Amino acid sequence: MTIVEWIKAFAHDISVGIVVTDAAIERPGPIILYANPAFGQLVGRDPVEIVGQSPRFMQGKETRRETLDAFHRTLSSGERFHGYVTNYRGNGAKYRAEIDCRP
Repeated sequence: MTIVEWIKAFAHDISVGIVVTDAAIERPGPIILYANPAFGQLVGRDPVEIVGQSPRFMQGKETRRETLDAFHRTLSSGERFHGYVTNYRGNGAKYRAEIDCRP
């Protein structure tokens, strides 16, 4: 069983949004490999449609560049990132997201 298959088995039915990406940091990456139904509900999109996209699709005018730069630097150094960003749903509504990303 691959790690993504293991995460799918664990995360599919939980109520917290989970998204798994590849490890590419530079554009066009990272690419979403899996999104659970709770994540799809959070962002207002079908999880099947999310797979293959970059999480950057959720960013918008109030997404702080400073936070994204800190996120990039932290992941580049192989460290865990924990922080908050303003993201946008499929209908354009903004929301505050807590990110806990582990390389």
